Amino acid sequence: MTGISHGHGERLTLLTPLLLLTTRSAFAEGNSSGIIDSACDGSFVQTFVNASFVNGHYWNVSVEDRSQGLHLLTPRFATQCGYTFHMSYNGMLTLRATLMSCHVYQQGSDQVLKMVWIFYPKNPLENISIIPYTTRCRTNYIWARREILCAENFREVSISRSSPNIPDVEIQQDDFDISMMMNTAQVWKIFFRLNNGSRFEVNIQQAFQMGYAVNSSDSRVVFRSPYFTNESSSMMIEGTMVDVIRPFVYYADRWSAFLLDMTTACPVREPECTEQDVVWTLPRILQPLVLHLAEVEYKETSVWVDFKKVDSTTMGQRGYVLTQTNATTSLSVPWGAEGGFNKSCWVNWHFGMEYIINLQIQHLWTDDVWDLTRIMIATKGSCPCREIRLQDDVCTDSGFAITMGLFLNGVSIVNLTIGAETFTVCDQDAGGLLLLQSVQAPCRSAEALDYQLHQQLVPWSPDAFYLVLEIPYSAKVVEKQYLVGTTTHVYMLAVKLVLLDTEAQYYITTVQQSCTRNDVVLPVAYGMCTTSSLILVVQPGSLDSSTLLFVGDIWLSNDAMEQMGYTFSRNATHFSISMPPDAKGLTIEEVTVSFVKYKFQLRLVDATTNETNFQLSVSCQFPTTDVVACFPNGTVAVAAPKGHTKPEVDLWRLALRERSCGPVYVNTTKAYFVFTVSSCGTSRTIEGAFLVYENEISLQKELLPEESPVITRDPEYRLKVICRYRINDTVVISSVVQARRGPTADEQLVPVPIVMKISRDADYTSYYLDEEYPVVSYLQEPLYFEVRLLGLEDQSIEMFLENCWATNLPTADSQPRWDIIVNSCENANDNYLTVFHPVPHNSSVPFPQNVKRFEVKTFVFEMDIGNDFQGQLFFHCSVVVCDAVNFDDVCQMDCIPNRRRVARSGPSRGVAYGRVSSGAVSIFPPLGEPDMRSDERRQANAMEARTATGRCLLLLCCFLAIAALASAAVCVARLARVRHRSVSFSW
Repeated sequence: MTGISHGHGERLTLLTPLLLLTTRSAFAEGNSSGIIDSACDGSFVQTFVNASFVNGHYWNVSVEDRSQGLHLLTPRFATQCGYTFHMSYNGMLTLRATLMSCHVYQQGSDQVLKMVWIFYPKNPLENISIIPYTTRCRTNYIWARREILCAENFREVSISRSSPNIPDVEIQQDDFDISMMMNTAQVWKIFFRLNNGSRFEVNIQQAFQMGYAVNSSDSRVVFRSPYFTNESSSMMIEGTMVDVIRPFVYYADRWSAFLLDMTTACPVREPECTEQDVVWTLPRILQPLVLHLAEVEYKETSVWVDFKKVDSTTMGQRGYVLTQTNATTSLSVPWGAEGGFNKSCWVNWHFGMEYIINLQIQHLWTDDVWDLTRIMIATKGSCPCREIRLQDDVCTDSGFAITMGLFLNGVSIVNLTIGAETFTVCDQDAGGLLLLQSVQAPCRSAEALDYQLHQQLVPWSPDAFYLVLEIPYSAKVVEKQYLVGTTTHVYMLAVKLVLLDTEAQYYITTVQQSCTRNDVVLPVAYGMCTTSSLILVVQPGSLDSSTLLFVGDIWLSNDAMEQMGYTFSRNATHFSISMPPDAKGLTIEEVTVSFVKYKFQLRLVDATTNETNFQLSVSCQFPTTDVVACFPNGTVAVAAPKGHTKPEVDLWRLALRERSCGPVYVNTTKAYFVFTVSSCGTSRTIEGAFLVYENEISLQKELLPEESPVITRDPEYRLKVICRYRINDTVVISSVVQARRGPTADEQLVPVPIVMKISRDADYTSYYLDEEYPVVSYLQEPLYFEVRLLGLEDQSIEMFLENCWATNLPTADSQPRWDIIVNSCENANDNYLTVFHPVPHNSSVPFPQNVKRFEVKTFVFEMDIGNDFQGQLFFHCSVVVCDAVNFDDVCQMDCIPNRRRVARSGPSRGVAYGRVSSGAVSIFPPLGEPDMRSDERRQANAMEARTATGRCLLLLCCFLAIAALASAAVCVARLARVRHRSVSFSW
């Protein structure tokens, strides 16, 4: 027998004699005193602990090996060694083991499992109880050649050692070690067939450290694995996700060496709950377990409940229905049927019933490889609380009427939160009207609060009551939201009720009720153009102080309008905004050789939801007479003069560097060109704090003769066109990066978008989708991030993470702040350093130098905040892009090679502003032992995740609005008098 040490003093036997037979009876040894009982069913050994004893104690259990060594049943040990804990509806604790589990051994004609239970009383005045207990099973079980168990927390396959060899896995002759030929079989190696077709080899010690377990006896070999490991893969079979792992166990006995196919495939699908039934549908045959589907012969499909077989007569009595096709097996159990149990619960202020049943389906079949295969698949069917509502909530003409109930007499109201104000019930009048009292106010009647809370008795049930809450739409606790494009307001009310039942259990329920009213008065606006300004006049209608004014992504506060050169005025019925055409926030709608059309668009934004309710705009045309006009959107207009030459210049033959870019209009004295700085051969250089774009207009000469030209009559004509943009005054909204033509990255690169995603695991093959945020994680679990630079396909540049940090608010500059990456290095002040992961080149990552992956150890939040921290975190990063040819001081950080930084997304020393942030991550305390996790904590975690989803969507909208910030470049054109105006409005 081989043994190894495993952390914290635990000793785990890898190779233990296996049990080949099962039991019909069980009995206990030790001072169990009726507290502990056991049973043996099929290939399972089950131990039960009395509910009344469990509920009054904290507990742990250890299993005893043949050498009387004790092994604490931690969750990892239970998964690796084939143990499962289960807490029933009445509080009874069940420990289930298989005949293959570690430290279940044969003693005479019995199979023995020895345990030591330790119970710590919740009452400190009581003594600790230590109860040794032994389960003995007398066996007559007949094994199939291959047995597979898909348990809740592990999967297990055992096969006979006389099973067929697998010839297609190559074993080198010099791998064999003759010294391993012992009197008993010895496992030697494990080969994993990965999803990409490659092979991964480990020895048994390495496999154990990876979470696997391999045992053997004289006649069987068993392999055990947790779900969703790095060596497993997932596939869909008949609409069901199946987790597949393909290990091959190589072992030798005294005469020969064998290679056993231990492939395991387990469906991962919980039952679905309908109005009437619990329905569990699974694939009938799992393709990874058979070689030829046509050779499969079905023997039997049976239904088990709590690992006890249910015969057809009992199934009929209980209403169970088993339906099979060639592809699927479906089990339907009526809601509330015998075998499961009903549990009282609360949902939406109501008492209700929850139905739970532990189901197993067992298949037996033969095929052309295996004489007989038996697979058992286990699941827990848990259907949510089914409420009984007295009546629906009502939206009246004047306000809300919310009904809550039924409640049993004896249930008391601890407090009631309406909006942001919390009340307690301080009194009740003869008519059933409840008087409410806030924290800082005396007991008040309903008239004083504008709320009415009535307690009503149920005529047909004197033991029950319900509550009716009435609140007008005009109450300050009611939120109001405008539906864009309509004349409708949605009024929303949030109510939280805390109740105490007769068993001293607290229940917290929250409701979000909304009512729709057609009571919106739309705004009216008109625009004016003067020789020097644009003016927008607005009659706001039913808009109130909760409406904010925006231009682009800039909030027009009084200070902002003053800085931008806007003039704002207001009277009792209207307000107006005027600004010059070169003011910040205006956009260019049209550019011609004779005028520029500017547009001012005002957004009316709801301050609560950040939604744009209305958009109002005014457009005006202003003439231009300059030879060259450089506009903020990158458009260049040139009026090239004809000049005085002999012979005269043919203006239609003028062109830019790309000869296809000719004039758009010609008159007797000028040729007019309109083009963008990214077209027609325009070059770009950087001169200090300026981006300089340059092109040239020249005459395309006619040469004679055409075959060997020697003379021309055309004069020399060259006009250089230069536009200068101050870098710090320009923010690039979007750009198209062309293929690199110049000698350095400097000539082509501009700030480009970056994205941050969170991977489900360290493989970075599957990422959380937008609708899955907030991501739920627990302290002590790592998070895997990927930051990717988009749009650049240039091998001479590389992106680096400059700084990364986490905040508990979506804004990157909020406090507190936890540094993760500092100056491109792991945070040296953190005991749990961030781990950078390599990025391989593959089809999904064609440019790995533009992708960075790192792992965040959430221990740092536990250390800084405490083990009880729970809430949301947001992760942010700034990046630098460096060039391999030329380098500057910005890229000379400790963890960046000597490469030149050409663009960045962060604010410091940057040419453009912007950061990348992740969606919200909801962090909860670490998962503990099963008995230590209370219902209250689970309900609070679920409520936090649901609330966080709404906050995440709201904050994401804010972030996208800020990221789209546009600032205007300096325009050298001087604006003159007005020729034309136009006004447009939209909502």
